[in-house]
Amino acid sequence: MQQRDTALQATQAAISKVVEDELALSAEQRGYKLSIEKAQQIHETLIATIERFNAELRFVEEQNLQAEFERLAARHELLAKSLKQTEAQVSSAALEGKKLESAAQVAQHLEQRSVNVTCLKTR
Repeated sequence: MQQRDTALQATQAAISKVVEDELALSAEQRGYKLSIEKAQQIHETLIATIERFNAELRFVEEQNLQAEFERLAARHELLAKSLKQTEAQVSSAALEGKKLESAAQVAQHLEQRSVNVTCLKTR
C-alpha cells in the first residue's frame, strides 16, 4: 500500500509539474503574442509614417515642379518679348539703312549731274 501511495504521490507530482510547465508555456505564449502585437502596431505606425512622408515628398516635388514651370514660362515670355522687340529694331534699322542708301544714291546722282553740268559750262 505504501508503494501505491508513493507511486500516487509521484504521479500527482508529475501531473503538477506538467500543469506548472503548461501554465509557464501558456504565460510565455501570451508574452510572445503581446510582443508580436506590439511589434505589428509599431510596424503599422512606421508604415503609415512612411506613406505620409512619401505623400508630403510628392506634394513638395509637385510644388517645386510647378514653381520651376512658372519660372521658365515667365522667362520664356520675357525672352519672346525681347526677341520681338529686337526683330522690330532690326527691321527698323534695315528700313533706315535703305532710306539712307537711297538718299546717298540720290546725292551721288545729283553730284554727278552737277559735275556734268559744270563740265558742259566750262567747254
